[in-house]
Amino acid sequence: MFSPSQFGANAYARVGAQTATFGASPQRLAIMMFEASRAAIVQSRMHMRAGRMAEKGAAVSKAVMIIGGGLKESLDMDNGGAVATRLAGHYDAMLAMLTRANLHNDEPLFDEVDQMLKALEDAWRNAPVAAGPGATAMTAQAVGA
Repeated sequence: MFSPSQFGANAYARVGAQTATFGASPQRLAIMMFEASRAAIVQSRMHMRAGRMAEKGAAVSKAVMIIGGGLKESLDMDNGGAVATRLAGHYDAMLAMLTRANLHNDEPLFDEVDQMLKALEDAWRNAPVAAGPGATAMTAQAVGA
């Protein structure tokens, strides 16, 4: 199935990803989740265009896991106020859109979710390094809160 060199390269990439997350700030972890979910959406479109539906489904599932299980689950709903509530709504909308895009092979819908994620990723990238009130303000601006 995999050549030894592919297996070694994949293992090396996994170690690199694990190393990057170890000790990363919450801000950097959020950016990494946005990057990974957007990369999964790119893979979904690529597989859809090539007619590889099983691979498309796996890539969509990866994006769904990151958005729903990573980004949404990491929200502090008790202390995050309107920003957390608004972000949860955005993540729910993205998950529904990804489901529809997957079911109907709707490339513009994949693009729309990617653009929503990009806006939030950009807000996190432009937030002050110490993800305090300034970061919350940047995220609030990105989601229109």
